[in-house]
This record gives sequence, C-alpha cells and structure tokens, in this order.
Amino acid sequence: DTCAKTCAGSTGRGITNFQPYHSDTFVDVDISGCGFAKTPTVVISVEGTSSHWIVQGSSSVYSATKDSFRVYLANHSIANRDKIKAEYKWNIDWIAVGFTC
Repeated sequence: DTCAKTCAGSTGRGITNFQPYHSDTFVDVDISGCGFAKTPTVVISVEGTSSHWIVQGSSSVYSATKDSFRVYLANHSIANRDKIKAEYKWNIDWIAVGFTC
C-alpha cells in the first residue's frame, strides 16, 4: 500500500523532558512529523546508560493519537527524578507504523 509508512525516532538521550506523576514519571512524545492520517501502532523501548532494566511501563503506550503518545514509567528504586535525565540518560526510542492517507 502506498499510504503505509514506518516512522521512528527518539526523545533524546539526556534531553527527554520527563514530568512528575505522583511518585513516578511520564513523557509525551511528539510524532506529528510522521504525517499519519490515523493513530498508528507504536512500539517503544526505554534506552539509557543505567538502571532502565528495572523500570515498569517501558513498553506501554498511552493516549496514542496520530500526533503523539504518552509513556508512564515507574521505578520505585530511584527516588531522584533528576538522575533519570542527567545521570541515567533515559529516553524513549519508538517505531510507529500507520497510514498517511
């Protein structure tokens, strides 16, 4: 199908804008540049330099639309959210498959 498209990206190592959510964290991921006409299928992975192997929610996509999706991460072993970005450099790598027409 000429309308089918695969698009991939990353929120960026050390620059991902994780937000607080109770004792956990979330990030909204912008995929609007892919040009999907409808909500695509999205597969994600948490990438980083340390401790991302113990995170919960690392493959769960929430609130997906044609332009964005959200990821919630729970890691009760890491109390300091600043470490997630600065020291552990967590980010979301993603692949989206959908249609542009």
